[in-house]
Amino acid sequence: MNPELIVIWQLKRISPLNRMILCVARVLTRLIYIFFILILFMGPRNKIMLQVFLSYLLSFLISVWLFLLLKASNVTVETIAPANSIWNTVYFFVVIIVETIILIILLKLFKKFNLMKGIDLFISFFALFGIFSIFFEYIIWPLFISFLIIAIKEITKSMWLKNAIVFLVVGFFGAYIGYSFGLFPVFLLLVLIAIYDYIAVFKTKHMVFLANQVIDKNTLFVMDYGNINTNKNAQKLTQESKPIENKNIDPSKRNHLHLGTGDFALPLMTIMSLFAMNWIFGIIAFVACLISLELTIYLLFTKKHLALPAIPLQAIGFCIILLIYYLCVSL
Repeated sequence: MNPELIVIWQLKRISPLNRMILCVARVLTRLIYIFFILILFMGPRNKIMLQVFLSYLLSFLISVWLFLLLKASNVTVETIAPANSIWNTVYFFVVIIVETIILIILLKLFKKFNLMKGIDLFISFFALFGIFSIFFEYIIWPLFISFLIIAIKEITKSMWLKNAIVFLVVGFFGAYIGYSFGLFPVFLLLVLIAIYDYIAVFKTKHMVFLANQVIDKNTLFVMDYGNINTNKNAQKLTQESKPIENKNIDPSKRNHLHLGTGDFALPLMTIMSLFAMNWIFGIIAFVACLISLELTIYLLFTKKHLALPAIPLQAIGFCIILLIYYLCVSL
C-alpha cells in the first residue's frame, strides 16, 4: 500500500486534538528548517546564533530531566498561595521590582565596591547547593561540590564553565516553577515581565545601567557568546544611558552577544508549566520561544540597536501556542 495512503488513513482515525497537534508540529518543523537556512547565510554571526540555540536546548533538556525527577520523587512543595492563584504572580512580580530598585540604589551608593560580584557568588553557591541537595542524602557533598565548582569558575574565569552553570541553574528553576505552580500565574508573570523588560530597556533604561554592572565580570547574571575577548571596550553592549535609537552602531561589526539569565529563565518557567499540562505543547512552546529569541538576536545583529529586550517576542510566541492549545482543548 502507498505509504501516503497509510498516513492519511491513520490521520482519519485520530482525534481532532491530536490532528491539530500534528499540524502545529508540522508548521513549526518547517519554521525550524527555514531558521537554520537563514543562519547558514548570516555570515560569521551564525556561530553566536547556533550557540544560543544549543544553550537554550540544553537548558530545556535539563529542565525536563529535573521536572521528571521531581515528579517521580513525588516531592511536596509549599507555596505562598494555591498553585493557580494570581497571588503567586503578584508576589513574584513585586519581589522582582523591589529587589531591582534596592539593587540600583545600592549600586549607585557603593560604586567603589564590586557589589554585583558578591551577590553573584552568594546566589551561585546557594543555587548550586539547592540543585545538588536533590541527589545527595548528606549535606556535606552538596556543600563541597558547590564550593568546588564556584572556586574553579573564579580561578579559571572560563566563559564556558560560567555558561554551563547558568544552564544548570536555569534548568532547575524552570523545572521547579513548572512543577510547583499552575500555568495561569506563571504565564501572567511572563506577560508582566515582558512589558517591564520593554520599559526597562527603551524607556527608563535602568536595565542598560544594570547590564553595565555585570558584563565582563564573570557573573551568572549574563551569558556570553561569541568573540568577547578581542576588544575590552567592545564588550559592553550597553555602555551609555542615551536613547538606544540614536546610537550610531554598525551591526556588521558585532562579534559578541550578552544575554541576561532571565531571558532564558522566565520563558522556560512558563514553558515547563505548560509542559506539566501537555508535554507535546510544552515542546512546541519551547520551539516557538526559541525562534522568537533567535529573531530578537537577528534584529539586534541587523538593526542599529545597542540593546533589545529578549522577553517580549518570546512572550508573543508563547501566547500564540497557548491560544492554539486552548483552541485544541475546546474542540
